[in-house]
Amino acid sequence: MTEPLLSIRGLRKTYATDKGLLTAVDGVDLTLARGETYALAGESGCGKSTLGKIVAALIAPDEGSVRFDGQELVGLSPARLRPLRRRVQMIFQDPFSSLNPRATVRRIIEEPLIVHGMRGRTERRRAVAEMMDRVGLRADAADRYPHEFSGGQRQRIGIARALILKPDLVVCDEPVSALDVSVRAQILNLLSDLQKELGLAYLFISHDLSVVQYMADKVAIMHLGQLVETAPRAAFWDAPRHPYSQALIRARPNPDPRRRLQDKPILEGELPSPIGKRQGCDFRSRCPLAFDRCTAEAPRLHTLGPAHRAACHLVEGAAAPSDA
Repeated sequence: MTEPLLSIRGLRKTYATDKGLLTAVDGVDLTLARGETYALAGESGCGKSTLGKIVAALIAPDEGSVRFDGQELVGLSPARLRPLRRRVQMIFQDPFSSLNPRATVRRIIEEPLIVHGMRGRTERRRAVAEMMDRVGLRADAADRYPHEFSGGQRQRIGIARALILKPDLVVCDEPVSALDVSVRAQILNLLSDLQKELGLAYLFISHDLSVVQYMADKVAIMHLGQLVETAPRAAFWDAPRHPYSQALIRARPNPDPRRRLQDKPILEGELPSPIGKRQGCDFRSRCPLAFDRCTAEAPRLHTLGPAHRAACHLVEGAAAPSDA
């Protein structure tokens, strides 16, 4: 069996606050294959971006393992981590704040090459020109500044910067959420085309399930730092098993104007605090199917089919708990 490009086990990340420890990522397991898009979805504040930054080695976890192409990243010294950083890059959510306003487009895109000591000046300029063309930017844009471009064009600059080092894995952190609806499809199509052309793997973070449905090969739903369901795309859309997944899918905007707004389910109840120790299922306060066991015992991820798992007591009888 081919070794996965990315393997995450038992990942945990907390932050100290005035009120106690806030748990951002709690016991996450995830495996990503080469050339695959694994979408990580959930509401804002559920820990998606924190997980993405851990994978990109921008922050360190408190516990757990992150193996990239067979090598453990957690605990590596900066010197040993440096060559691996070239192979894992990130596209950020906000194309307005993620670009240096004082740098030209050429400088922004070539900076990773400079940082990693790659190529001479002439070679860098050639590489930048080729990458700009690949992402749909005109050559005469190289000497202009970010404020001279639209949001979609700025995100193309961010994509070019992420890909200039020819990475194997790109963490896409809400790459279209800050863009106009009319531009989102263009950027998603560009990311899809680049993936096919360059053989990229994406960890694709989004709160928009319509975007997830378009991009993902596999889907992971995150709720308060924990994965509550993981599945291949078809299995997830055809038969979501966790009540939270079902609610998210039903809550998607529907382009049919005949569908009445009151037909959409509303998740009622309060989220438990992510600060301090929690007991039971974190979704129980908003789950219409919750029962006594949900208050006393946290559910484990149970295997329901090939690569399909859900953390819910209601599915426990369908299969044995997963050890993966």
